[in-house]
Amino acid sequence: MDETVEDKRPGFMVDDYLITFPPFGDIIVENEDGTHSVLIDVYKVDGETKTRAEQADITPELEEKINAYINKMLEDALELYKEKKNG
Repeated sequence: MDETVEDKRPGFMVDDYLITFPPFGDIIVENEDGTHSVLIDVYKVDGETKTRAEQADITPELEEKINAYINKMLEDALELYKEKKNG
């Protein structure tokens, strides 16, 4: 289910957390070791209240779910790009 925070940034829900992307700049960064990371903001959702999640809230299981969702988004975007390019 897609959601937005007050500033209308697009995002998605994973369990009780809203995942959004930074409003400015690049969302993909290259790390010193040559790997790449996607920058995200994580908010804990409790009813109508959204508060920025603490690092301790982001369990390995939650991180795995977030990574899987983002990887699927990127794969879908790549497939769509390929279809449009070849279509």
